[in-house]
Amino acid sequence: AAPPMPGRAVAGAPSEEKSLDDDVEKVMKAADATNALLKYCEKEGKDLFVAAQFCSYTTQVVAGLKYEVRMSTNEYSNEYYAIDIFKPWQTKKLPVVTGVRTLQTTHNLVLPASR
Repeated sequence: AAPPMPGRAVAGAPSEEKSLDDDVEKVMKAADATNALLKYCEKEGKDLFVAAQFCSYTTQVVAGLKYEVRMSTNEYSNEYYAIDIFKPWQTKKLPVVTGVRTLQTTHNLVLPASR
């Protein structure tokens, strides 16, 4: 099979990175994502809570919509947090945080607010 053309979506694959928008803000609030991040950091013994800032997010269609939201507490750090949220298709069910993890990048993050 031929590889996908650049700039074209691949069925089942995560979307390209997106900036903060109303949709992800509503999902994060409904899933209580910031509180999940705080609990994760407490459990991991990480000294947080300088206000975590939104970095970016992706979505993936999987019997609902799976979000991977990236947040950081320091624009000069190479460490950030990924919060996984699942939003089922049924409108009466709230989105839920399915995981939080710490990730590393090889370069310092540049948060949207500092651009």
